[in-house]
Amino acid sequence: MSTIAVRMINFELHGLMDCAVELADYFRPLLSHRLDPDTAVEKLLHRPPNARNTADVTECLRMIGGLRALRFEQLERFHAAEREAATARIMELLAQVARLERFIAEPLATKLLRRLGHMLPGWKRIVRGGASFPS
Repeated sequence: MSTIAVRMINFELHGLMDCAVELADYFRPLLSHRLDPDTAVEKLLHRPPNARNTADVTECLRMIGGLRALRFEQLERFHAAEREAATARIMELLAQVARLERFIAEPLATKLLRRLGHMLPGWKRIVRGGASFPS
């Protein structure tokens, strides 16, 4: 029984209260002879007011902070590259749309002028000279 309590204490010292609670629940019949498992679980469920910042914990927290900063920088670079690629693709698609507009609109306008040009003053000059449209 004492080894179970020692294991629970070690888990609690390292901030693994959930593991200590599992041990208390699993070994409840053995623990009940020396301590009250319900009280132990109740105390383990409350987070300590301040963490035990040993040298290892402090170093781990520093490393975690550094890794978070590095990950943030990587994400920023990735998103910037993604934005540049998207912008380039949009510009390429806009150029294609402009080419398609010229390819489709000019022949249609010329055909329309030939069919309906007699309604416009100077229509023969427009049709003979070819329709010119702004690019």
